[in-house]
Amino acid sequence: MAVFTQLEKLNFTGKKVFPVMTHEGSGQAGSAAALKKYCKGAVVGSGLAVHGADAAKSERTVAGWAKKELG
Repeated sequence: MAVFTQLEKLNFTGKKVFPVMTHEGSGQAGSAAALKKYCKGAVVGSGLAVHGADAAKSERTVAGWAKKELG
């Protein structure tokens, strides 16, 4: 919850936020909804969830996602 407290204090007006995380089966779960709630004024873009066991070999996946989403 410390992260949510910090997010509430920041100004996201006109900013884009993209959820990127590792997981062990839950995927993105409710991360986009939480970011929309706590990052007031931000546009929340498509996120990326990488299975934790695949994180060490996910560089190509992350780079492709970033190129697509961030241009």
